[in-house]
Amino acid sequence: MYTWCARTRLGHNVNHRLFSTPSTVTRHTLANARGNSPRRIFLAAQDIAAIRARYRLPQQHHESFDPPVSGPSRLPNEQEVLDDLTSLAASGRTSDLALLHTVLESFPTQCNLEITASTHAAIFDSFIASGNSSAALRWLETMNTKPGQIPPSLSQWHAWIEAFGPSHQDTQFPSLFRSIVASGCQPTPETYSVALNAMFHAKHPPKETAARKLLCEAHQTGVPHDEIVISSVTEGYAARRMVPVAEQMKVFYEKLYTRQTNLHAETVALLRRAFAQGKHRATLEAEKLRSQGFIPTPPTLHVLLADSISADDIHFWESTLQVQADVHAWLLVIHNCIQSTRSPDRAFQVYKDYIASGMTPTSKVVNPILRLLCMKTLRPPKECDVDRALLIYTDLFRATKPGEPSAVIYNTLISALVSTQNTRKYFPKALSLLEDMQSRGVEMDSMTATSITILLLRSSSTPTEAFQAYKRVFRGPDGKLALDAEGYVAVLNVFCRLTFGKESIHTAIPAWEQYFEIVKDMREAGYPVNVKVYSIILQQLGFTATKIMRSRSQAPEEGNGNQSKVEDVVDILSIQRATRRIHQILITDAAIQPDTIVWNTLMDAYQRAGCLRDAYRIWESLWLSRSFDNASISIMADACGHAGAHAEAVQIFPRIVKSGFKMNIRNWNAWLECLCRLNRVKEAIEVLCNEMGQNGNVEPNEDSIRVILSFVQDRLGETEMKKRIERHWPTLWKSSMSLGLAL
Repeated sequence: MYTWCARTRLGHNVNHRLFSTPSTVTRHTLANARGNSPRRIFLAAQDIAAIRARYRLPQQHHESFDPPVSGPSRLPNEQEVLDDLTSLAASGRTSDLALLHTVLESFPTQCNLEITASTHAAIFDSFIASGNSSAALRWLETMNTKPGQIPPSLSQWHAWIEAFGPSHQDTQFPSLFRSIVASGCQPTPETYSVALNAMFHAKHPPKETAARKLLCEAHQTGVPHDEIVISSVTEGYAARRMVPVAEQMKVFYEKLYTRQTNLHAETVALLRRAFAQGKHRATLEAEKLRSQGFIPTPPTLHVLLADSISADDIHFWESTLQVQADVHAWLLVIHNCIQSTRSPDRAFQVYKDYIASGMTPTSKVVNPILRLLCMKTLRPPKECDVDRALLIYTDLFRATKPGEPSAVIYNTLISALVSTQNTRKYFPKALSLLEDMQSRGVEMDSMTATSITILLLRSSSTPTEAFQAYKRVFRGPDGKLALDAEGYVAVLNVFCRLTFGKESIHTAIPAWEQYFEIVKDMREAGYPVNVKVYSIILQQLGFTATKIMRSRSQAPEEGNGNQSKVEDVVDILSIQRATRRIHQILITDAAIQPDTIVWNTLMDAYQRAGCLRDAYRIWESLWLSRSFDNASISIMADACGHAGAHAEAVQIFPRIVKSGFKMNIRNWNAWLECLCRLNRVKEAIEVLCNEMGQNGNVEPNEDSIRVILSFVQDRLGETEMKKRIERHWPTLWKSSMSLGLAL
């Protein structure tokens, strides 16, 4: 029997906050749930036992609690009851959800407890907060059958779609709307807009068939024509760079709702023909029609403005028909102006007329204008257009509430700011936009966050500034991490390739220490850090070392050349220290199992930085473990050739040939070049004529001839060496002659 029968009410007087004042038993559990992202809170056995004991519910036979929990010394208050319910909901385990239903079902019958909409709302919010999509959906579908028999609200359905819609298959949305109707709610244009926005927040945009099906369902169920619905589709596809699809969808949607009576259609057509003959003729015709009982409506304006590109037409028809233009009418003219003229000046003038008419700027109105102003073709957008875009944004920011402007608008603006040549002027504005975005709680999906981070990185003037830009974005305003695993890899790729200034290569050395701070964030976010992360920075260090070496060899002998050489030496030493430090981090990283690729990348970085001994030690390790590959061989050939290391070269390559390892043509050509760089041209010709093509070895190609001839020129015995190559490889020599290699 249930013995706790005090009457209480879990209703509007309970000012609950999810996980705000948990009971003593669950407080430590719920505290652990306050993380950066929604997750389940699995209650301990003692917590479940305490909840059962608090309400004198019988223990389940299969549960074993240690230590046993004694009965309560007092009746739980309303907040404690609500905390217990939300804790069970947040856990999400089958047994905990069963206990949740037991608590709800027992109290109304045994204790005359009144369950209200607030009770159900608290439980549903707990499902949402813990990321339990299936439990939250089942709760909405069955709310009116549970104690209290309270149907869900449409806003709760919207909350479910916003939270879990992006992970919902787009083909499942029609069945979701059937569930909404079955629960007693009638979908509105906002419902379809929320659903369509969720579909476009998924990793891949919805298929055209799925979007069309949802639009058809909205029309068939009696949902009125609304710009908010089709704008969700057109802006969604436009943001994914599928503009033709967006335009087709708009045409499709408009056709669904063009069911005007023949009389109205004929009347409007008459007005359009009159307007084509002049405004005076149109005015006379409008007065005549009104005297005959014609009552114009906002949709009348929509038809009359179907081809208009100027705000003057809006003002004329407003005055003539005495009907105020709505947002849709202005959107028609804005879209027409953009598509017909592609003129930022004309579009901006329409926007100014829109504001002057007392209309409020919204994301849907300004988004197409901003895209035109910030459009990048072969050149970055003009500064005057970017400045106009910022003025429009200021109006929009003042007119909107938290959650707006949309992430798409911020992405458009920031992309334009950092693509301009005047980064000193616009970089602070880009950071200010990012702060506005965070203050408004505008959520970024991972793709948007990655894009914005990369844009800010590329506009930074120092490594420190770039790192601070990354820190501004990597965690959203709600504390959630903004980047996913792919986003981190993309950011790392860009960060290590940043160059700050063209005068000195010193400023181009990768900021490897801050690079690994980002890697640390990636690891703490729970994303796997693999060998690719190490290969990215090592490869860039190697490329930078090569640039410095080339600069060093091309520097003039006198004047400023001496200072350049000093800087180059400092740069090379910095790269050498960085490479050795990363090598140490790599071998001490317990989560990494280095493979041949990363060892090759490290070996190549060492050899490019002039650290032959370090590269040779890695080679020896690969050789002894028989884990080298063809790339390893080519890297060591380059290393020995550029370092003048003949002793090491003759240790490596004869051993490889004797081992039976099949070197490819690139390996042989690298070996030929190595010998030539070591001033062993005759040995290289011996390899070309007596080893290549023999004993199963690959035959030489035109590149083999090219390598040797580039070192034979102007040498003593040049003619004899060429004749020897011709005798051994006459066909190849003839082919090389035709390519101009031997001339």
